[in-house]
Amino acid sequence: MTNHVLLFKYTFFRPKAVITRSQYIKEATELGKKAREVKKAADVLHQEERSGAKGRTWRKNVKSIEKELLQLEEEVKLPEEMYPQGEKAETAWAVTVLGYLAWLVLGVLGLIVSVAWLAHIFIYLLINPALSPF
Repeated sequence: MTNHVLLFKYTFFRPKAVITRSQYIKEATELGKKAREVKKAADVLHQEERSGAKGRTWRKNVKSIEKELLQLEEEVKLPEEMYPQGEKAETAWAVTVLGYLAWLVLGVLGLIVSVAWLAHIFIYLLINPALSPF
């Protein structure tokens, strides 16, 4: 992903607050249901593979299952960040917030460097003859 996309993602889709245990259990239950559905679909595709029916639709279904699995992995991370567990839950939450702030700062710095680099290239192309070979 580019810096700009990461900046957007980590700034606007970060966890805003700690959730309660009941909310965590509810979200974890929903994610468990999704995981079971993905596993059932993967098992069906595995049976089709064993039977030798590996056509274009099979490959298309495998790609869609892979995409769903990656999306599910991303969805699992969010409740874990919003409901820190263990003895040092407050510390884990503070580290999570500081991590997202670090991504924001790095994203802004990356944006500034990118814009400066593009400005340097355009200025170099406009001046004839160039001031230096660099």
